[in-house]
Amino acid sequence: MFSSKAKAPAELPAVVEPPPRRSAPARVAAAALAPSLIQPDVVFRGTLESRGELQLDGEVEGDVRAGQLTVGEAGRVKGNIYCEKVVVRGQVEGIIRATSVQLCANARVTGEIVHSSLSVESGAHFDGRCRHSASPLNDDAPASAVQESAPAPAPVSTPLPAPTPVAPIATAPEAAPLVVADHDAPAFAAQAEPVAAEALPGLAPPPAPVAPPAPQFNWR
Repeated sequence: MFSSKAKAPAELPAVVEPPPRRSAPARVAAAALAPSLIQPDVVFRGTLESRGELQLDGEVEGDVRAGQLTVGEAGRVKGNIYCEKVVVRGQVEGIIRATSVQLCANARVTGEIVHSSLSVESGAHFDGRCRHSASPLNDDAPASAVQESAPAPAPVSTPLPAPTPVAPIATAPEAAPLVVADHDAPAFAAQAEPVAAEALPGLAPPPAPVAPPAPQFNWR
């Protein structure tokens, strides 16, 4: 009835160890892999900052600071951009300061670009000024101020030559007025003779007029 064999002990359940917990830097690194997304129906006013990548499909009225920014075709930024890398497919109005700037075919940029590397695809529209800089994020001088700081070249004045003196034009002496008496031919000829001689210098004077014979009267 009774057995001398001892009962075998019951098997204990296996212990499952919990997965190792991630440290705070590991969680931040994993979250940095996914870009922050701003939807097309979002309108943000103010300064937008992100340490990682930012995908902007909405509208921002203010400055944007991020590690990497991509402005989508529906995105619009009205302000200044400070990033390591900027890819523009939408609209930007303001100053872009980035180490690498890429303007895609649908980009519309109005303002200034300070960059270390710039690439522009065919079809992109850019209206403004651009300037190369070894450190665009630390260069506080705007592109317009650098271009305006250079002094304008002094105008060169060329002296005009002195006018050549012009000799006065000789004019004929004014003829004396003729006084003609009625029925007085000898007196008229006497006054006309010196005028003709002065009017034609160098020519032989005309012969003296012959006075008509005096009339003779027979008295009876």
